[in-house]
Amino acid sequence: MGTMTWLCEQREGDQLVFRVGRDGDMLVADFVGVGKLHADTRRATHSFEPDPRADPASVAKLVEGPIPALLRHLEGRPALHGAAVALHGRALICVGPGGAGKSTMIAELAMRPAFELVSDDAAAIDVVGPAVRITPTEPSLWLLPSARRALQLDATTSAKTRVSPRLRCRSAVPVAAICALTFDEAGDRPVLRRLGGGEAFGVLAGCAVRFAIDDVAARAREFDQLVEICKRVPVFELLRPRSLEQLAAAGNLLQTLLEEGRAT
Repeated sequence: MGTMTWLCEQREGDQLVFRVGRDGDMLVADFVGVGKLHADTRRATHSFEPDPRADPASVAKLVEGPIPALLRHLEGRPALHGAAVALHGRALICVGPGGAGKSTMIAELAMRPAFELVSDDAAAIDVVGPAVRITPTEPSLWLLPSARRALQLDATTSAKTRVSPRLRCRSAVPVAAICALTFDEAGDRPVLRRLGGGEAFGVLAGCAVRFAIDDVAARAREFDQLVEICKRVPVFELLRPRSLEQLAAAGNLLQTLLEEGRAT
């Protein structure tokens, strides 16, 4: 082994929560306090080592979503940091930075009749002919007490808790829309608008899952993939108040988007 070089990191406040580094042919994804993923890019092998002090539920969450998404990047297949549901065979992916409310928004929809949960943390997508398809990943959602309370679920525990949806999607389905979630501090109701051109591409580029971030060929391939996704899938922005009192109204807009294929 050579010398580890950390290539990027993610913090929540002053706390380091995630970082990616390289040691020769070995890529390392460090989920601080939960575990480390090692991937040998030359031998195409990988291993995951949970932190012995980590909460087993946190480890399970990584194994279900983020780790497979990182490995997809090494295979040349795209994934987005996003939560998704399907309705009548058409999927909606909600994307956004940490704290944007992706899981909460998707949970609101997943509790409605006929909606099927597709993913909570990692949206595994593939460009297949003229369509973009998403493959189901995580079987459940992880919600904070405030979100569980808004959805009239048990909120007695203070940590994020696993919540099961009404239905789970069992096979790959076409992606009908991708929606970036944004809080509007000045707004009093949710508003949905379609993005075009550079705005749409910027949303996808900002939420793409990356592991080999120093690989020029991988970045070029990702660029081409995101361009193709923009051509095939409409991208929207959902502006909404931070108050969870507007959660159902936001869900209604997204349900209309899936049912009619347009924002109203």
